[in-house]
Amino acid sequence: MKKATIASKFSKRSPRGPPNPLELTRKLQDYLDEQEASAGSGLRGKQGGLSSSKQGRDGPVPPVVPIPTVPEPAAPEPAAPEPTDPESEEPEHVILDIENYPKWRAYMIDLFKKQGLFPVLLKPWHDGKHGEHKVRDVCFYSDLPTVDPKHIRLYSKEKVEEAFIRSEGTSLILAHIPPDFRQFFDHYQDDPYIMWREIKRFWKSEDVHDRIWQGWIRRELRDNCELKEGQTIKEHMDKCRALYRNLVRFGGEMSAQELINCITDKIPVREYGIITEKVNSYVQVMQGVRVVVDPRPLQEQLDDLQEKLEARERVLAAIEAEKDRVFDEKWKKAKERAGVDFHNIQKWLEKVKLRHDQGTLDMESLDVSPPTPTPPSSLERDPTSASDYFSSP
Repeated sequence: MKKATIASKFSKRSPRGPPNPLELTRKLQDYLDEQEASAGSGLRGKQGGLSSSKQGRDGPVPPVVPIPTVPEPAAPEPAAPEPTDPESEEPEHVILDIENYPKWRAYMIDLFKKQGLFPVLLKPWHDGKHGEHKVRDVCFYSDLPTVDPKHIRLYSKEKVEEAFIRSEGTSLILAHIPPDFRQFFDHYQDDPYIMWREIKRFWKSEDVHDRIWQGWIRRELRDNCELKEGQTIKEHMDKCRALYRNLVRFGGEMSAQELINCITDKIPVREYGIITEKVNSYVQVMQGVRVVVDPRPLQEQLDDLQEKLEARERVLAAIEAEKDRVFDEKWKKAKERAGVDFHNIQKWLEKVKLRHDQGTLDMESLDVSPPTPTPPSSLERDPTSASDYFSSP
């Protein structure tokens, strides 16, 4: 009934002519708005709109009204980072080098204080008895009983705890110093108090850079100045001379005997031992020979040493050349002998094949035997073979 009323309301013709579609659409929208406002529900208004659109199938179709779009919610702004407490952040791990000693020292003091080890840097170690036992001794013998039947410990409980704390402090210092810088203080020291003082005394000096370079050059001369394979004596001596000049340039000193020891320590003893035993003081002491100091200048001693080593080098080169010549000659003779034997065997095979083709070859009574290889003569034997050493007289 209601549908009919709506249809009759909007289907009345105007006396002037047919109804205007735009006007009908406007009136329909106004009516739907009134119904929606009265009912308080958007769903009913939609149903009315659908029903009215169905009734308008026979008549003109009203234009489609666009549905308004709901804007999407904006993305939330990123939250600001929470302020951090600078005291809660862990400090940067500092490793000692040439330039950062003040920063390293402040970092280590703070680290010792945080771990409760700072008192060991202020007072030297004492075992509480006669002062004869070091930190490592107390750590090692703390759990061993004495000969006393009551098994009284060697050290007091406080000293044992202090020894382990000092050992921990020593390990903490060494963990923040690279191996290249440990040669400038007694890194085998087990008391962190002494180690800390030595590091401070060294890095506080005005010529710390030159002293560091001196230590590195000394270690290079002492440990890495070796005669490598394929290197000549002249190249080896030139390298050692250059290192010594750099050592002197940075204010370092080294005696002539110590430099000669560094040069000859890394030379193969099997080839050059006949020379190094007479000039190396370490070898002379081991052999029980009295070391005599050479009064000549360093340059003259180095020239004399180089001349002797080069003469020995020429002898070794001649020996190697002779070994190569003998080997090549033996190899050539062996090839020639093998060629002759192969030729004889080839001729024997041709002879056997010819008899086989002629039908005169009797396998049971074969009167043709293959030639035997020619044995090497006594003059071609290796004089250093094992048979010469181990043969009975």
